Formats: sequence, structure tokens, C-alpha cells
Amino acid sequence: MCGIAGILGKKNIESAILPMVEALHLRGPDDKGIWTSVKGSVALGHARLSIIDLSATGHQPMHLEEERYSLVYNGEIYNFNELKSELIKLGFSFRGSSDTEVILAGWKAWGKAMVARLRGMFAFALWDADKEELILARDRMGIKPLVYAQKDGNLIFGSSLDALLASGMLPRKIAKEGLFDLLSLGSVVQPRTIVQDVYALSPGTILSVKSNGRQEQTRFWDHKPRISLQEELAQLTYKEQVARLRAKLEEACRYHMIADVKVGSFLSGGVDSSAITALMARLSPSSIASFSIGFDNQVNLKNELSEAAEAAKFLGCEHHELILNGAMVSNSYDDFISCIDQPSYDGINTFWVSKMARDFVKVTLSGLGGDELFAGYDHFKWAMQYPANAEKNSLLLKSFRKHPERLARLKGSYLKNTDAFGRLATLRRLNYNSELGRILNPDLAKSMPKADIVLETLRKSGLSNENSIANITRYECENYLVNTLLRDADALSMGHSLEVRPVLLDNELVDFALALPAASKLKDGRTKSILKDSCRDLLPPGFFERKKKGFTLPTVSWLQSEMQERFRETMHDPASTAFFQKDFLHKKLPDEVANNRGLNAWMVMVLLEWAKAKNMSID
Repeated sequence: MCGIAGILGKKNIESAILPMVEALHLRGPDDKGIWTSVKGSVALGHARLSIIDLSATGHQPMHLEEERYSLVYNGEIYNFNELKSELIKLGFSFRGSSDTEVILAGWKAWGKAMVARLRGMFAFALWDADKEELILARDRMGIKPLVYAQKDGNLIFGSSLDALLASGMLPRKIAKEGLFDLLSLGSVVQPRTIVQDVYALSPGTILSVKSNGRQEQTRFWDHKPRISLQEELAQLTYKEQVARLRAKLEEACRYHMIADVKVGSFLSGGVDSSAITALMARLSPSSIASFSIGFDNQVNLKNELSEAAEAAKFLGCEHHELILNGAMVSNSYDDFISCIDQPSYDGINTFWVSKMARDFVKVTLSGLGGDELFAGYDHFKWAMQYPANAEKNSLLLKSFRKHPERLARLKGSYLKNTDAFGRLATLRRLNYNSELGRILNPDLAKSMPKADIVLETLRKSGLSNENSIANITRYECENYLVNTLLRDADALSMGHSLEVRPVLLDNELVDFALALPAASKLKDGRTKSILKDSCRDLLPPGFFERKKKGFTLPTVSWLQSEMQERFRETMHDPASTAFFQKDFLHKKLPDEVANNRGLNAWMVMVLLEWAKAKNMSID
């Protein structure tokens, strides 16, 4: 795991690449490297976190054929040894044992077809001097970030927005479209970013850029189920599907444990993290270091700390717990803001569990993606249980009785909406256009699209307009998972120089999950039924029968106590009125906190503090 940076340009690029690499220091504190092409038109930079091949032979930028091919790469290729064996048979030789060398040799041997053969998480940039062509590629699920911008004839790219801004080539301006995404959904919808004219390379995509500026994008993977696999799995009994899934899980976990350093586990106590930790314990000859966080004030909060402790004890883990309080959050808030790269309403939990884990390990495995791929959220059941125009439902009333504002939206939007896009648009909604119009600075509000922001994004997504488990799965993977969960996990773990590997997003496992029948994921009305049944024997009896708790951050409590003064100062900062109306900042937003609706308040504070810390403007 590392950080990459680079520029394909015309002139004076040498002076810009060094600060870009320095901005990636926390992503790669073990080694740094910078290379500039003979013609001076290409500069590549790398900050290394040594995980596989700790020796100098893993140094980047790495070259092949006397600098015909030059590579900077961030990620892990888990099948690199198999690919390496193939390449040796083709006549290639290798200096070291890194997966980086395999990517270089694989590109020479197979070209673009090589990328689809990579099993892992990755973002890389490869320069072909003979063709004068730059290749940017990003893994299938978007686990690893890769952002880029074009300015004054230069293509600037890297692992973070901070790196691009450090080049000095881009104005520090907030993209209004990205801001509207953030306030509507809690995160920016890729390929947009929060920075003007900066974009994220889409997951599963290769971007080729010639020195003359000509570009071509190629999609090498998408979320559509593989028909042949879908038909094959449909012919199996549920018991046979469970056995196949267990084999896939063990294989994926074995691959993700490959490292030349100690590997730990994020253990929240939920189904996904507990299953991954149990598989690790089964495969490892030594005890697994596991990490969980909770809060000192448990009133009306959700976490699964006791379940995590039970699982860790049963599995013989070397377990570590952190009990988080408001003072800790307040004292580290500046560090949190510096790590997030771009604002989000989530991530503080990842910041802290990563901070704790880094004292013990360099790598942790994670259960991210289980809810999206195996139908773990309640709204997967809604697609089957609640037909269009079902205005009353006792389960929804019960589920949201503590959140009347959310219930009102669901009753008014999800349940009454006959359009599948309309239903999907409600699932992650924080604010509607009408609400944004009432809180934004009037000049800013004029720039807001008249059409519904989320609905327009959905209609352009290529999703089918149908109410199905497969449709919701794809929506969650292409939106909430990549835009919030994976983006935050990467930024906030790398802020502590920690590599996080989401096992359930192994591409072989993802293809299998996407092809599974919906009935196998929600057997007998149980969410994630096939995932639970595949790992049931690994944990205490009845462990997976518990009701899902989820994870609730005590942001309201923090904003009312330890962070109250800072919250008030931020809301009263004159610079904040460039974003929001004064009445909202001074009166309505504090009222939301007092009425126990602190999500908007927390997100607004993160946005304003981030803009101030990064010296960003919104004109």
C-alpha cells in the first residue's frame, strides 16, 4: 500500500512533483521515489508503505527495459505469484519478490489484457516511452483511489486530492456539484470530487493518454452478473451454494493474508467482520490481532463491542478495545480533518480504530462490502415485501419510530413511489433539493440544479428501472460503498499508515456474490442468510442469530458537550456564510442538535472545518 503521484505535461513539472509526493507521506512513510523522463514531459512519484518485499528491490518508480516502461503503483495483487510463474515460462526474469515487478512484466507480455488478470486492489500509472502513452488503471470495486485533473496542458494525477493541490497547478476551489452531492447524500458521487475540475477515475477502468493529449477510456469490469455463473449457481441446491461460498471465502481470505508483515483484523462484532476474523483464525498458525472500538456513553447508541469481545475470546484473538469519548475526539479533531482528503459525514470510527491498530500491525483485514453484496440492509427486504403504493406498514413504523423525520420521507417517497429510481433515491438521502435551497447561501443556491440531484445521477447510471435485489445491490456498490465506505476507509486508515484489505471485495468472490439467486441471500427472510450459514460453524452457537445492531456515532453528544465551543465558533465564523445562510448556522443548525438530529450538524461542521484547513473557496 502506497501513494502515487504524477504529471504528464509540457514544462516545469519537476518542481511540482516533489511537494505532491511529500503530501503523500502518511500513505507511504517507508520510502520515497521520484523519476522524470528524459524529455522532461513525464514525472512520476511514489511514497511507499512496505508490505510485500520489504527490500530495496521494491523501490518505485520501477522501470523495465531501460526505462521504456516506468510504473508507480498503489495496492496489492494477491495472485502475483501465479502470474509471475506464467511470466517466467514466457522468458521473463525478476530481481526481487514484489508484485510491482509482475505488473510491469505483465504489461509488456499482455498489454491492457493484463489488468483484467489482476486479483486485488490497485491504482497504478504506467508510462510507455516508445508509444509516449500514459496508462492509468483502477481496481474493479474502487478500493484504491485515483484522482486526476487537466490544467494548462498538464494531466495531474495521484492517490489523493491533497497531492494534486500540493502541485500548485490547481486553484483551491470547491466544485459546486460535489458540494451538492455531499449535502444531499453525505459524500461526493464519483467520478466527481469536492475539488473543482478534479475527477476520480471510475472503478474497473483504464485511461490511456497520449503525449499529444488524445485519450481513451476502457472498462474492463462492471457489476453486471456473469450469465454463465448465474445459470450454474441457479442449478445448485442451497446447501451446495453454501459450500461453494465457504470455499470462495477461505480462498479469498488466504490470498488477503499474504504479506511480509503482521496482519490483523478489524472486528466490529457484526456478521462480516466476525466471519472474516474467524476465517483468519482458522488459516493462521498464530493468534490474530483484532481491534474494536466503542463509546463511554452507551445511551441510545448502537455498537457491537460485547459481540466482538465474545467472538475474539472464542477465536483466541489477541484482542484490543478502545473506548472513545468526546474529549478524545475533540483533541484529535484537527488530525481527523487533515486525514479525510475530502469531507464526508462518516469516517471518525475508521480514524480511531486505525489509529489504535497501527500501534500493533501494518495491515488489517476488513468485512466491508458484506451488506451490499449479500443483502444485509433492511431495505433489501423492502423490495420484496412492500409493493408500490403501500402507504402503511407496521414494520417500517416500528423501525423508524425514533426517527420521525426519516419515517416521513419513507412514507412520502419510498412506499408511495412506483418508480424504482425514486425508491432508490430515498435510501441514502440526507437532504432534498428543497431543503438545500432553504439552508444554502442564496447565491450558491442559484447554482443548484433544478432537477433532483440524486434522481438525475441514478438515471444516468445505467441501472435498470426495476425494484429488485440485484438492482439495489448494484446501486449500493456503485454509490454508498465506493463513495462513502471505501473512500473513507482508505483515506482514514492511510492517515495512520495502515493498509486495510476488504476481503469480501475480492473480485472472484464479488462475481460469485453477484451471480447468487436473491432467495439465497434472504432465505427465510434473514438478511445475509447464505453468508451466515457458510460460516456458522466458525463462531459460538447462535452468534449469527442476534439482531443486527449497526453502528451509531454519538455526534449529538459530542456537539453538545466537549465540542460545543468549537461547533459554535465554526458556525459563527464569517467564512461559513459563503456556504450557508446565517439563520441556519446560528439558529436552525443548533436546534437540530438539541432535537437529537445531529447528522446534518456534524457533516456541516466537517465541511466547514475542512474548507478552512485546506484554504478552499466556493466562489
